[in-house]
Amino acid sequence: MPLIQTQSLLFRAVEEERPGVIWKSLFGEFWPSYRRWYLQGGEAARPYYLPCLRALRKHMPELLPTYDKLAELAGGGDVEARFLSLFCPPPYVTACSQVALTGKRPLLVRNYDYPPQLCEGVILKTAWNGRQVIGVSDCAWGLLDGINEDG
Repeated sequence: MPLIQTQSLLFRAVEEERPGVIWKSLFGEFWPSYRRWYLQGGEAARPYYLPCLRALRKHMPELLPTYDKLAELAGGGDVEARFLSLFCPPPYVTACSQVALTGKRPLLVRNYDYPPQLCEGVILKTAWNGRQVIGVSDCAWGLLDGINEDG
């Protein structure tokens, strides 16, 4: 067996200024896998809807209108809304190594060790909250990496 195995992953680039039919289609594609992951310990292992909503209100109130729209596009179900809150998720893979070098020319080196089979393979460009953002999508509306219009 070779020391290095080659793998490939096809990425799609999509643009949708506000959450709509494109996001709904992506959610429908990925939801069965995310549902299995989210409920792996049983439905009772995940927080109920109200604590999820309270956490968003407390820590990220600016995201509530987008969250509400995404939950609606996802079908308005309880489990979908709880998942989309991203509050207290089940264990997940962390996958970024970084090294910072200081000195005359500081340098930050990052490597994504993210397993290809867990990657959505979507480069998503949006302006959902009034600021343009582009990045590699994860958990339906989060990003593994990205940049906003301000850099």
